[in-house]
Amino acid sequence: VRSDLRQILYIPDQTKAGDLIKAFLKDHEHRTRLLGYLGKSYFKQEDRERWMFCFRQNISCAAIDTNNFVESWHNALKTHSFKDRQKRRADTVIYIMTKSVIPHYQHKWHYGRLQVGRMGASQRNAADTRRRAEDYLLTKRKIGYSGAFVFESQDKTIIKVRSFKEDVFQDCDPEATTFYEIHLDFSRDERIWEIVSCQCKAFQRTKTTCKHIALVLLEKKQIKFLPRDDDRDIFGSEFDIGETYGADNKSWAISENNVATENYLSVAVMATLEARRELRDSLLHRMGSSDLDKEMLEVLWRLTEEK
Repeated sequence: VRSDLRQILYIPDQTKAGDLIKAFLKDHEHRTRLLGYLGKSYFKQEDRERWMFCFRQNISCAAIDTNNFVESWHNALKTHSFKDRQKRRADTVIYIMTKSVIPHYQHKWHYGRLQVGRMGASQRNAADTRRRAEDYLLTKRKIGYSGAFVFESQDKTIIKVRSFKEDVFQDCDPEATTFYEIHLDFSRDERIWEIVSCQCKAFQRTKTTCKHIALVLLEKKQIKFLPRDDDRDIFGSEFDIGETYGADNKSWAISENNVATENYLSVAVMATLEARRELRDSLLHRMGSSDLDKEMLEVLWRLTEEK
């Protein structure tokens, strides 16, 4: 059952996905309770669009296709922060979030940025991507290739990288060679390249550093990748590996140095205060006019406004 559902989940063609569902219903028709549950919650047309990959190919959230990421976060929060005590007063929840949880993820964010401590899964994936790009460069240089790996185009906002599967010695004929376009943005500063996206499927699916972006970084050794200010998020963005979660417009900036801007700390502080206020506002509407609620309001306001 699990393998059949997994195949339905990841198949990219909608017609074939429908055929797989029909085959699943026929093969498991003896499992009446299971089919009843799936038919009620997952197999209706409007429900399919919510979880099947064939309906979500233009939607990406860092390779997260289900709510398992959120469930994992909830489990860690309840186990380590709330100590398995799920029924807590609202002021206690806010105190734990502001004094323990947010500082914890701020520290993780700094560790990722400075590349110290234990690597997370996203950092390991990015390191593996960089390693594959390095291996590709070394292999091609060893067999005698001395040409370019990154190609300019007539549009200065686009650079091209040849597919890793192509023969580097063949002519760069656009009709016979597969290139992936990497889109740049110069709107903030003409001297700084900001990589907005890559055309390859890996980037479109994960929105993280792909082999082609890593190749640009390795080839352009006189410049470095830097985060954009509006991409900074207190919840674990690893900027040095080109991964961001906190902004709708994700980009990687390339500059001549690797020094953070002066407002680096102020951005983190303001983000922390904003997170506290959002947490406060989400709980205010649940409170009444009792004396206890009034005391809780005072605690909420004091916690969220202190700097």
